[in-house]
Amino acid sequence: MSKITAEHLSRRACVYVRQSTPDQVQNNLESQRRQYALVDRARQLGWQQVEVIDMISGAPV
Repeated sequence: MSKITAEHLSRRACVYVRQSTPDQVQNNLESQRRQYALVDRARQLGWQQVEVIDMISGAPV
């Protein structure tokens, strides 16, 4: 039995990508890759609408 219900999947999934400093953006590429991989994971789990909020650029992408 899945804990993810049709009600969950009817809503939008949001993935918040965040690095604290410009240095982290340059040097923590693995962290950034893992955060963006959450978009693919949400789709694998059944979400149709996945919004990415990318605070590196300061705006949703």
